[in-house]
Amino acid sequence: MSRKRGRRSGVRSNEAGHETRERLLDAAERLFAERGLDAVSVRDITEEAGANTASIHYHFGSKLDLIAATLRRRADGLGARRDE
Repeated sequence: MSRKRGRRSGVRSNEAGHETRERLLDAAERLFAERGLDAVSVRDITEEAGANTASIHYHFGSKLDLIAATLRRRADGLGARRDE
């Protein structure tokens, strides 16, 4: 008897995962701007984003990697505008 493995088999879960990742980045950016990097916890970010704490580790690996992704997202946007 074969079983489907994992929950990542459909487009919907990929879309949902992308949406969660974007919500986490948005929440992190907003909270880091308001409070500073050291004053924001993983729990603060996930509560603001409506996600669970495991989602930070799933999408980014660590809080430090989330900070890097937040900065990279802004830097990429600035670089693109500079190139125009």
